[in-house]
Amino acid sequence: MFRTETMTAGHKDYPSVKRLYETAFPAKERVPIRYLENGHQGNGDFIAFYEDDAFCGFFYLLTFGDLTNILFLAVEESLRGQGYGTMALQAIRSMKPDNRIILDIEAVDRHADNHGQRLMRRNFYLKNGYTGSGITYRWRGSALLAALLARRVEHGDG
Repeated sequence: MFRTETMTAGHKDYPSVKRLYETAFPAKERVPIRYLENGHQGNGDFIAFYEDDAFCGFFYLLTFGDLTNILFLAVEESLRGQGYGTMALQAIRSMKPDNRIILDIEAVDRHADNHGQRLMRRNFYLKNGYTGSGITYRWRGSALLAALLARRVEHGDG
């Protein structure tokens, strides 16, 4: 059964999370992991996810008001393509049901060394209901595309 746990430096799976963080994200895109541990003054959620007791991955959210930014989401390499990323996104939606959820991904660039990986990431988020915002920017030397999942509008909103 898929489940989540809050991550702390003293958690038994912290070394696994730290290893995945350091291998899944390029150094230029990472912040010191202690910033994730500190929770951005109560606005951050550092969450590990599991299948039963087996560590599968983690995500880090930063929320201000009704806007939640998925700063990091990673699945163990051996488990990719098995639905855990989708389950993590569903868990995020359950945690923040009234929020607009956004994230940034590397812009698809056919000249980039990791073009295939970028394309797979983009398609993963599109499949999970995210749409491109049309906003591309540079951060730490990488071209990023902001994507968002708009909050569902319920009858009576407005």
